[in-house]
Amino acid sequence: MKRYLLLLLLFASAVLSAQTTTSAGFGLDPSDDQAVAEMKARMDQIRKHRPTLALVLSGGGAKGAATVGALKYLEQYKFPVDMVVGTSIGGLIGGVYAMGYSPEFLDSLMRNINWDRTMSDRIDWQYIPYSRRRYKEQFALSFPFFYSVKDFQNQFQEDIRYANPTDGKLHLAADDGDADGMVLKSLMSSLPSGYIFGQNVQYLISSLTPGYADSTDFLRLPVPFACVATDVVSGRAKVWHNGSLNTAMRSTMSIPGYFSPVRTRGMVLVDGGMRNNFPVDLARQMGADIVGL
Repeated sequence: MKRYLLLLLLFASAVLSAQTTTSAGFGLDPSDDQAVAEMKARMDQIRKHRPTLALVLSGGGAKGAATVGALKYLEQYKFPVDMVVGTSIGGLIGGVYAMGYSPEFLDSLMRNINWDRTMSDRIDWQYIPYSRRRYKEQFALSFPFFYSVKDFQNQFQEDIRYANPTDGKLHLAADDGDADGMVLKSLMSSLPSGYIFGQNVQYLISSLTPGYADSTDFLRLPVPFACVATDVVSGRAKVWHNGSLNTAMRSTMSIPGYFSPVRTRGMVLVDGGMRNNFPVDLARQMGADIVGL
């Protein structure tokens, strides 16, 4: 009994601390209101027998490991989780748990992942095609001799995209007088959108979500699930409650500057922690009585 009281006190303290977080609004899509109404109706049915419980998982890197321990504790003492709402690493762990994976599996996953490789775009040597490996072993450097001098110079000027041939100066952004023309030739437009593309993270997510690459209603997973990303175009939160689970989980943890953003449906999505790192307000809107962080 003391353990149950302790857990409830921890939940209560987490909710009080999270109330200082600025509300981000529910999201961008017209279907968001319908999702809220659907979850409220489901929570009303559960509330006839007991209070509803939502697990809100925030961003923060190493917090993902602590989240797995909390999930193991909840299942050990048979606490029912009625919904999971997550951001960043919390969205990644929460999505895997919502699909029905056990906390023991998540614990093993977190311990055995090669994080150095996962957080890079490196490809294991054994997965590189033989023809490419053989080429790399034979040649350390190659030169495009098949180009004419003029063609090569034109290609070089196109690739660097920051030299203005009219004045020979270095441009960091578009000039007021020629904004449209200078955008494509500016230095900023030539820089990569992230330190890495995130292909190894995408491979990991895809391996964990077979059958969920197409449109899916996240509220109909074994545990209803929603996660938060940030649309840098509008500056608003994008709340994923349907669509591609792969895309949702990849976008919610897309750290700006490190991972390339996820472009989908006219949005440019980065880590949800930029807009709502503790989405307690979303869990409340969807009908949760008790919110645990």
